[in-house]
Amino acid sequence: MMASKAFSAARTVGVAGIFAVAFLSQAVAQEKLSAAPPSGAAPLAVTFRASDLKARNLYAIDFGDGSPSQLLRLNPLPCAYGIDCSSLSQSANASHTYSAAGTSTATLIQHGLPLCVGCQPPILGSVTITVTP
Repeated sequence: MMASKAFSAARTVGVAGIFAVAFLSQAVAQEKLSAAPPSGAAPLAVTFRASDLKARNLYAIDFGDGSPSQLLRLNPLPCAYGIDCSSLSQSANASHTYSAAGTSTATLIQHGLPLCVGCQPPILGSVTITVTP
């Protein structure tokens, strides 16, 4: 079903339109992860903010410097009267200190996709961190 929609869209908008859609979706993904500050002298303490997260999914930030990824904890949503709030957007923060000079790419990763045994989890956003000596 998805492939036929993509083919239909390709016929409708042409190749230039497909590149524009791909670029736009990539730009939107980049906005899901931000860092403050994105650069500075070592040791650099960075606070990451991941936004537009859904409660039903698991997320992690890979800091890009070889240290272990950090799972993000989402706050339970206060739902009442049997309303399903799992599709509402949330945000989460994480902190990390970069001790070595260099450039790292931190990425926001979605884990726990159904029927995705052995596949790479999708990268939802990334940000470049530059550490000077």
